[in-house]
Amino acid sequence: MGNLASTIPFTELWERLLTIARIDSPNNEDYARGVINDVYARTLPRLKDWEPLVTEGNLSMVAYYNTGTVTATAGSTSITGNATTWTSAMTVADGYRVKIAGNDNIYTFEYVSATSATISPALSGADNLSSKSYEVYKDTYELASDFGRFLKNGSIYDYSGGRVREIIKEVKRDVFREEFVASATDPVVRAMLSGVHTTNDTRLVRVNPAPKTARVYPYEYIKQVTPMSDYQTGTVSVTNASTAVVGTSTSWLTNAAVGDYFRVDGNGEGDSSKWYKIATVTDDTNIVLSTAYGEATEAGMSYTISKKPSAFPTEFHEFVLYEAVLTVIGEQTDPAFEGFSLRRNEILSDLKKNYESRDTNVQIRVEDDGYR
Repeated sequence: MGNLASTIPFTELWERLLTIARIDSPNNEDYARGVINDVYARTLPRLKDWEPLVTEGNLSMVAYYNTGTVTATAGSTSITGNATTWTSAMTVADGYRVKIAGNDNIYTFEYVSATSATISPALSGADNLSSKSYEVYKDTYELASDFGRFLKNGSIYDYSGGRVREIIKEVKRDVFREEFVASATDPVVRAMLSGVHTTNDTRLVRVNPAPKTARVYPYEYIKQVTPMSDYQTGTVSVTNASTAVVGTSTSWLTNAAVGDYFRVDGNGEGDSSKWYKIATVTDDTNIVLSTAYGEATEAGMSYTISKKPSAFPTEFHEFVLYEAVLTVIGEQTDPAFEGFSLRRNEILSDLKKNYESRDTNVQIRVEDDGYR
């Protein structure tokens, strides 16, 4: 048993996985790291709407534009505005579309000038359009950079008078198409995650009807979880009863942080590890521990600095371990599977009582909209 009551740092998790699953340590450390991180950053966030992962964002929706009229030629990708003041923000990349009176299609819209634009696909039908009313609107919006998924029971809220008037439904693509409203109308009533990401890899959501007036729609979501890591480059010198740790050939400014855990590797591994929380990262070769080092004074020692499963409270840490164990031994038909499965389910039951926000999320299938 180590010196930590509840926190299980990343390194200890994968070392304990190797021991419990009885797999060859030297050749499987990277495999064990991968399994632990898969459970922590992928499996666990998808399992339930865990309160620790629920966070909030806002979709600032843009009003439609319909000043003036447009003229277009059948089979052409160019349209001309009459008394229009289109802006450079109205682009395909930013989710703009146009609906022209007298034509059934909806087209992507790309600004060229205040009175000219290109559309895609080319204007359908055999008829030219002259001085027609139109709507240019934005129906696709960027979600938070750490967005993982929407909540099961709805995430985007339409407020009225300070209260939620309606929860905007997240729907599949076929439902989105079947219930699609072509013209800009308030309020938005449905949303669909786009299969397309932005260039900086954030998610997009498409809404319908496109908003007629500028409004802010708050939303909740499950945030992404960053995988854990550990760092073992160089050696350290430690002194009994001191909080100072001195490194040799270490790069701690970029590989350690306040709240990470430090251990001299000779002082146990796995669940016998003696961990110390880092209070200060002074520079690349000096750190300060939260509590005095309690082991013998030593120099030139191998060590580990480890992240912890910080996205979740400590009650989740043991679940990460046993879920990973079941993942590994399930491939081996291990006779201990039943016992480990029972322990995993006991932990999960407690977590659900204390930290579950909503029922299990069923991921909505996303598809490429084909216009970005």
